[in-house]
Amino acid sequence: MDRQAPRVKDLYAVPLTVGAFARPCGCNQGTENDESCVLIANVPGIAGAVALQDSKRPDAGELRFSGAEWQEFLKTQIGRVA
Repeated sequence: MDRQAPRVKDLYAVPLTVGAFARPCGCNQGTENDESCVLIANVPGIAGAVALQDSKRPDAGELRFSGAEWQEFLKTQIGRVA
């Protein structure tokens, strides 16, 4: 019998707190005119879920990922960052 993954709440319906976004470790910290930086925040109440935002255009909105989606993305990046 196949087990389906539990349904995740609408990630975009969960409000983020003011100041929730931060620069991840390893991101350029004020160098290179912030050219390659994203901001990241945890989505409250949903284990492992994150929201990403463009540091240069925070008014452009964000992308949100469930914990499982985020872990799969991180797996693809292992070894790509030196």
